[in-house]
Amino acid sequence: MLLQNGAKVTTYPVSTSKFGVGDSSGRMTTPLGAMAVAQKIGDHAPPGAVFHNRRFTGEI
Repeated sequence: MLLQNGAKVTTYPVSTSKFGVGDSSGRMTTPLGAMAVAQKIGDHAPPGAVFHNRRFTGEI
């Protein structure tokens, strides 16, 4: 969700898994539901940068 001056502007679907989103056990998908960002990483990484365990792999 993008907030501007405390008001919701828009929302975006997000998956942190290459397998997409879903709630099926063992499918390696990002669980459905609202989540909060705990820490921002990759601020200076190039667009399309690939991260594994929060570290830039060098792959784009």
